Amino acid sequence: APPLFTADLRHAEPGSYDFGFIDTTKNTGDLVSLDVDSTQGFCRAYYDKTDGAKDNKRLSGYAFPCSANIPDIYLGFGTYIAKISGEIINLGPRSK
Repeated sequence: APPLFTADLRHAEPGSYDFGFIDTTKNTGDLVSLDVDSTQGFCRAYYDKTDGAKDNKRLSGYAFPCSANIPDIYLGFGTYIAKISGEIINLGPRSK
């Protein structure tokens, strides 16, 4: 799979992340491809600031209590800084 991901995040509605492909039915506007510097492990650093977050191998990602106060994420794309509100990061309860 190509080294890419997309995020379809919505407030108070189900959202999704896609890894390795682009679902064009979820896209509006032009797509931009940029190199990513992952040397500082942004996911771990981010979830270290989220109360109760734990790396969950079974879920292939981090899990945290639904009541956790999740910090905002700021992503830099060239000179553009995008803010993703912490309140839309929580995708809801995990499936059992």
